[in-house]
Amino acid sequence: MLKLSDELDLPIIEVPYGLSFSKILGRIMEELSDKYDSLNKKSLDIHSRFFNISLHGGGLHQISVTLSDICSSSVMLLDKNWTVLHWTDHPKQTHLMSEYISLKRKEIPFSDDFIRSFPPEFERLQKPVMRHMSISKFNASIPCTVIPVYFQSKHYGYIVLWNPLSALNEYSYIGLENGAMAFSLERIRSDELTRTRNRIRRDFLDELLMGKITSKETLSNLADLHGINLDLYYTAVVFPVSFLNTNKNLDIVRRNQWENTKVKQVLNHFDQLASISPQVEILFSRKKQIILLLGFSNDNELNQIKLLRQYIQEKLDDVLSNFTEISLYATIGKTATHMSDIHESFHQAQETLRLSEHSLSTHLNNRIFHFDEFLLQYFLLENIEKDTMKNYFKQTLGPLHDHDLNNGSALIETLISLVSHRFNIAECSRDLFIHRNTLLYRIEKIESILLVNLKDAEESLKLQFGLKIYQLLDL
Repeated sequence: MLKLSDELDLPIIEVPYGLSFSKILGRIMEELSDKYDSLNKKSLDIHSRFFNISLHGGGLHQISVTLSDICSSSVMLLDKNWTVLHWTDHPKQTHLMSEYISLKRKEIPFSDDFIRSFPPEFERLQKPVMRHMSISKFNASIPCTVIPVYFQSKHYGYIVLWNPLSALNEYSYIGLENGAMAFSLERIRSDELTRTRNRIRRDFLDELLMGKITSKETLSNLADLHGINLDLYYTAVVFPVSFLNTNKNLDIVRRNQWENTKVKQVLNHFDQLASISPQVEILFSRKKQIILLLGFSNDNELNQIKLLRQYIQEKLDDVLSNFTEISLYATIGKTATHMSDIHESFHQAQETLRLSEHSLSTHLNNRIFHFDEFLLQYFLLENIEKDTMKNYFKQTLGPLHDHDLNNGSALIETLISLVSHRFNIAECSRDLFIHRNTLLYRIEKIESILLVNLKDAEESLKLQFGLKIYQLLDL
């Protein structure tokens, strides 16, 4: 028997004389049963703790504290972008998290190398993964156990156990499993509350921008509900978000999802910039546009325009440096004397957006347009019929237009550049990439075809009207 057991690598158990095998087996099963009873009781207790947290709205704080107690570890709760939502240091923890990493909300506490160390689509694994986080400043390596929270095909974030005080046991894993469920339920509840609040706020702002709220009493009640100060003078600013030639390989649905996500990211970035703004801001997105209602304490519009331009330029520079796949500029309406008139400012900003596409100066790297700059174009479109404008164009610039069509020349574009650069020969020739003498020749040609003197103020004004019509009607 010994020889055979050695060959088969099997143990031999000698049962003492007078002791039945069934009695031994019964005792073993009794021990196993007690162990599983204890485990089941502990598991039920852990489940009850997290169920009560979810039932009574304990939130992320209670989830974090409970996990810290069960797993004997400091705990971090992160969203799916690895930004901090909540954290709890274990009372016996010697390596406090705040001493080693930044724990500001909406910031990522881990290095890029640490995050990249996890497998692709690691969140779908739904299994704890252990990694050491190297902190060169302290010459330390902190063990971290990370479990992704993935529920019903949606990723809600991560739970991180920071420097556990002891090895994780079966109770710890049961705690992590129940904690992940409670965390996902809390994120669902929080997302739904945020979505509902945003929908109510968006509906209010939509009605406000459409001029549907006519009662000042109703507006006052709604403004109090949404925390809007009606004592300020507001200006509407529109940031149209356009996308560069990226993600061409995506189908229409996925590309639209990508674009909507990108707009939200830009909006969040604007929101972070708004927190350091001296002005009062109401910020939201609407149809791939970011709308900013900027509040001032006085109605000195000339001074405001100057401040607005500087302030918006800083915003644009910051956003464009962080989002290279988008194009962004700003259009500004006139300041409303009361919030009930903000729809007029918004309409002017939208009109400025439309008119800026036909502006004589859009090619001059200008990214901020104010409604006052387009009063002439707006006046023409609102008060003069298109046929009348076409006839005026034929009488002023018609011969030049016909010459370009028949000869393949670009004399009208030359005239546009001259007007845009205030008839500065040096700037205009640089803009057109032509020699100074070539430009002078073209000017002579324009004057001879139109029988005008471009230096004459009256003649120049008539031609500029014609150019406005040329671009407004896309002739």
